[in-house]
Amino acid sequence: MNITQLFETYKTDVFRFALSITRDSYLSQDITQDVFLSLIQNISRIDDITKIKSWLLTTAKNMALNMLHKRSLETGEIIDEIDIPLSAVEKDSYQVEFLTMLDCLDETDRQIVVLHIVNGLKHKEIAHIIDMQPGTVRQRYTRSLKLIKQNL
Repeated sequence: MNITQLFETYKTDVFRFALSITRDSYLSQDITQDVFLSLIQNISRIDDITKIKSWLLTTAKNMALNMLHKRSLETGEIIDEIDIPLSAVEKDSYQVEFLTMLDCLDETDRQIVVLHIVNGLKHKEIAHIIDMQPGTVRQRYTRSLKLIKQNL
C-alpha cells in the first residue's frame, strides 16, 4: 500500500481515536495530519507493515497526550475538563452522543472502548497500543460497558 492508500484507509480511525482522547475536533484533525506526516518520515523504520494500524494509533495516542499536556501547561487548563466543541464535532449526531456517553469513563477506559467499538480492534491489539495486558483490557472493557449502561 502506498501512503495515499494508507491515509484513505486509516484516517478516520486515527481521527476518531484522537478525538476520543482530546475531545477537540480541530486538534484531532491536526493530530491526524501529524500522524501521517510522521508515517511518511518513518515508514522505512517500520519493520512489520501488517501492524501499520497499531503503529498509527499508538502514534496518535502519544501525539494527543503530548498536545493535551502542552495545552494544559500553556493555559493552566485541567485536561479532564476539556469540553467537546459540539459545533465542530463530526456531522453525525450519533457520534456526539457516543462521545457524551463515554464521559463517565476515565481516559484509559475511553480509549479501550473507542479502539474496540469504533476502530474494531481486538483486545490483544488494544493491549499492545496502550501497553497493558490483554486480560486487563478485557476486564476494563467489560467494566466500562457496565458503567455506561448504568449512566444511561
